[in-house]
Amino acid sequence: MARQIETEANSANDNPLIDPASGAIYHCGNFLAQYTAVAMDQLRYYVGLLAKHLDVQIALLVMPEFSNGLPGSLIGNPDRPVNVGFKSLQVVNHSIMPLLTYYGASLADRFPTHAEQFNQNINSQAMGSANFARRSLDLFEHYVANALLFAVQAVELRTQAVEGHYDARRCLVARDSACL
Repeated sequence: MARQIETEANSANDNPLIDPASGAIYHCGNFLAQYTAVAMDQLRYYVGLLAKHLDVQIALLVMPEFSNGLPGSLIGNPDRPVNVGFKSLQVVNHSIMPLLTYYGASLADRFPTHAEQFNQNINSQAMGSANFARRSLDLFEHYVANALLFAVQAVELRTQAVEGHYDARRCLVARDSACL
């Protein structure tokens, strides 16, 4: 996708190229930007797909039935009278993931419109698709940060169960099967 966007941005098909030395402007008069719109649609789709995959991985971590005995919701201190572990963070991710899959819907192929009094037969929606991509990437950054918190908590809880301490560095470096 990056190559596709770079090629499109540096082409004279959709973007006028200006030579500052001569002042010449090169363009083909075709400003559709369909390739950009499709690339941004694909980016958003795959971001949503990754979020769905991470959501399943998190669900497996927080359920003792699937996490090889880690505490439910990755509760770190079961002696506290009120402790929801990472359940609240999972609920936050459950509010982000549907947005990411919603933003993953294609804009370029579903909303063509007649543009410039039929001078162009469709409008590519490249700008709208790129704006959605920017929003998706921002949300995904938060989603991945939360997912990493789940991973760290799970590793530390596993280290505590196996080694009796929370410092997972030795366990991870040693590749000791007992730590798994």
